[in-house]
Amino acid sequence: SGINAEYGGSSQHTPGGTDNKQKEIEKEMKQAVKRGPITGFKSWVDSVRQWHHLNPNMTDVQGDVSIQDAMDYATDIFYNVDQDGKDYLTKADFKLYMKPKYVERAWKLFGGLEDQEKLTREEVINAILKILKERKSLFIRLQDHEDIGQVLNDIFSYCFWILMFLFVLYEYGVNVSVLLVPFGTMILGLSFVFGVTIRNMFESLILIFFVRPFDVGDKIVLDSKDTLVVKRVGLLYTEFFADGKAVIFPNARLNLCKIENFNRSEEVCVSLELEVKFDTSLEQIYELEAKISQYLRSNPEHWKPDYTLTIAEFTNTNSIQIKMGACIVAAWSESSKWRPIKRDFLFKMRDWAMEIGLKTASLPQ
Repeated sequence: SGINAEYGGSSQHTPGGTDNKQKEIEKEMKQAVKRGPITGFKSWVDSVRQWHHLNPNMTDVQGDVSIQDAMDYATDIFYNVDQDGKDYLTKADFKLYMKPKYVERAWKLFGGLEDQEKLTREEVINAILKILKERKSLFIRLQDHEDIGQVLNDIFSYCFWILMFLFVLYEYGVNVSVLLVPFGTMILGLSFVFGVTIRNMFESLILIFFVRPFDVGDKIVLDSKDTLVVKRVGLLYTEFFADGKAVIFPNARLNLCKIENFNRSEEVCVSLELEVKFDTSLEQIYELEAKISQYLRSNPEHWKPDYTLTIAEFTNTNSIQIKMGACIVAAWSESSKWRPIKRDFLFKMRDWAMEIGLKTASLPQ
């Protein structure tokens, strides 16, 4: 009686209770059929759109904000925050516009590091352009997921209505087992025709929705050979750009590839190997190390102060192999930023070696 009282029920049996319960079940089944079978993918896409305040019309993406508009916005932001006219921003400037607990987040958003003291106008512009690129990539990625979701909705809808058809026949007293034999034979025959395609489709779904090694707009390297930019991600194939050429790659093969993602990689580390003659003195190596240390510490906006310089091995008493490593204050995705820094450092290394008198070992004849 306590349970019945809690749910507002009665312990007495009513003749019409069973009929009312059956009517409620039939009403719920009708509403479920009207709603349609599978709506998960569409609901997910709509929720992401709503969260990011995106336009439902996916074709309007390219015309929303141009690169020039983004550069103008970035310039306005920079000069509005830099009220002192010092031509750079500091964390103190950010504190005038936001609470202290949001300063670090805003500083990282515009590309600033924890130990970095200044932000230049170019860095602010690059940060805004990066946000624009990520936003457009999000539009394209949602469009790709919506297309994939539509295909999966159609497949599951067909399966749902076939099962509903068999269920209705069973409710009307039809011997469904008689139909299952030819139906199973037909499915077995189709499995030989579409078996490979179905397997590739499921492998693609695992790659796209679970592994997710890349997103639209990412720059990747496949098997340490080809450098590609992701353009579109489909259910069975992914489209890339490489040197202005469109490259179509099956997703099933991407599961077996080694994928290096520049956009998800962190700071750039430069490694260099020098092979000098066997008669090189230890003082020359120490002098080279001192020049490297001084150069890195005098350029904190480009280089981190930590580095490594080790004597790797002696090669047949003919040469000494020296390995050097240092990190640039830039991400792998910012190639236009770190490539000139790396190039200048390599030429500096050449000048230092010539100044110290280091002689490289000759190649074996």
